[in-house]
Amino acid sequence: RTIDNIEESLKAAGSSMQKVLKVNVYLVDIRHFDAMNAVYRARFGPEFPTRTTIGGAILPDGGLVEIDCVAYI
Repeated sequence: RTIDNIEESLKAAGSSMQKVLKVNVYLVDIRHFDAMNAVYRARFGPEFPTRTTIGGAILPDGGLVEIDCVAYI
């Protein structure tokens, strides 16, 4: 769902998943990396953007993952 929200925000701003340059991923539990990585690769395509992933994050409202990105229009 997190990546769905990003895609919706990008479209609303006149951008797209293909125009993302950099992504930061914050995981509460780094053991979720493989599952997150599979979704990330599937959604961003074969030439996915540069990514930083941090485990052990403390997120609000019981969230398990937070993602932010930089894209161009």
